[in-house]
Formats: sequence, structure tokens, C-alpha cells
Amino acid sequence: MALISVFATRTLDRLPISTLERYLSRRICTKELVAEVLRELHARKADGALSAHAHTRLVRIARTKLAAARGTSDRRFKWPQMRMSGFGGSGITRLDAEVARGILKHVGYTVGRESGTVAQRRSALRKAFTTVFADAQLPRHYLEAWGGPSSAKRLYRMAASIAAFGTLATGRSASLELAIGHWEEDLAWLYRELYVGYFGWR
Repeated sequence: MALISVFATRTLDRLPISTLERYLSRRICTKELVAEVLRELHARKADGALSAHAHTRLVRIARTKLAAARGTSDRRFKWPQMRMSGFGGSGITRLDAEVARGILKHVGYTVGRESGTVAQRRSALRKAFTTVFADAQLPRHYLEAWGGPSSAKRLYRMAASIAAFGTLATGRSASLELAIGHWEEDLAWLYRELYVGYFGWR
């Protein structure tokens, strides 16, 4: 059975890990399908249904597939930090931050009083990291800036945007303290889960 027909007729959450690994190991595997597999792997690890060792091994295979499909490799970047004041250093403008806010909200990421649970925020961030945005209603240069699914470029844009949100909000209003706290927590989680845990950087 062709790979595309398998994914069209069966949901990923019903496929055994051995089957997902077999699909990733095939010579022909599209970026979109690899992104879907990565999303499922992250979800299973978060639910405790996949060991950290198996997750790391399969993610490395998927990353290799994505890099080959894009013809690029992931490069390490300096981790963005929230600042007490100012806005420079991240390469993210105020307009970029507003666009990023819309993209993250589109995948269900909210903070502050509108926020769901911690698990819901983390699930939305995983989705933002692995989603293919090719169909999003955005100018091409924004899509290119966000990079491909599960790429270092995507992680940088997410982290830099969240750091920018916190920087912009700092000192503005006491009502934003909860949101700032959420951004700080989520930025730290992205560092642990993806920068260190996924890419293996420090």
C-alpha cells in the first residue's frame, strides 16, 4: 500500500511505533508526512506512551529526512532572552511580533487570563513547531521567516517571538503579570524540550 494511502485511511495515533519508523525509513517521504509523524511522536512522549530514548531516536531519523527534503541543515542559534526593557537583539520587529501572535493564536496558544492549562499551552507550542504553514494566509516572506516544520528556524522564530512578547509587556501594566509569567515559563520549556531535548544543543 502506498504511503499516502496509508495516511489517508488511518490516523497516526492508531499506528504502532514500528510502523511509523518504517515509514520514516522509506526513500520517498514528503515533508508534510514527516511533520505529521513528528507531531505524533511529540504527543506520545508528552502522554508517556513513548520513552525518551525511542523518541530521540525516531526524531533524529525524521530530522534527517526533513533536512534532506529542504536541502539544508539546522544550525545552532543563540537562545533568545526576555529583556527588562528595549526591543533590540532578537531580529523581531513589533510588526513581526504581532504576526507571530496571530500565528500562535491560530494553533491555540494563549496566555494570561485567556490561557488554558499548562498542558494545553505546551500542546499548542508543539503544534506550532510541527505545523506546515504553507496554506496560511500570510505573505511569503513571513512563511519563509518561520521556516519548515520542526526546523531550527521555526524554533528560533517561536522563541524570539515569545521573548519579544514578554519584553514588550514588561512594566506596562500589572494586569499583564500573569501573561509575562506564562511567557517566561513557556520560553524555558521550549529551551528544555526542543533546544536541548530535540536538537541536543546547550
